[in-house]
Order: sequence, then structure tokens, then C-alpha cells
Amino acid sequence: MAICDNIRLKKMLKPPSPIEPIQKKAEDAIQAVSRDNGYAFVFEKDNLHVYPPSTDILPLVKKKLGLL
Repeated sequence: MAICDNIRLKKMLKPPSPIEPIQKKAEDAIQAVSRDNGYAFVFEKDNLHVYPPSTDILPLVKKKLGLL
């Protein structure tokens, strides 16, 4: 069996993580907010330095998720 096939098989047999539905819901909200507000790129704030500071969409995502 090829290494790639073995990796695919392990992924297929691996049970889903309990956090996956939460991650999917957050990702869907980020995509919706990005689309609704015309953003072409969304970056994690902790991994990017932007000067001057730009728009933070986190409050919009929280609103979309019903957390505000």
C-alpha cells in the first residue's frame, strides 16, 4: 500500500473530533461576514502585522454566531 493511500485510510477511519462542528460553524460565519462585507482576504490577527491598523471583523463574526 502506498504511503498516500495509508494516510487517506487513517483519515477515513479516524473518528470526527468533537470540536469539528464548532470549527465548521465559525468558518461558515467568517466566510459569510467576509462575503457580506466585501472582504477578499481575512487573516488571523495574531499572525499578521498590519500598519496602519485595519478593520477587525471579529465583532461581526461574533454577532453572526449570536455571541453578542
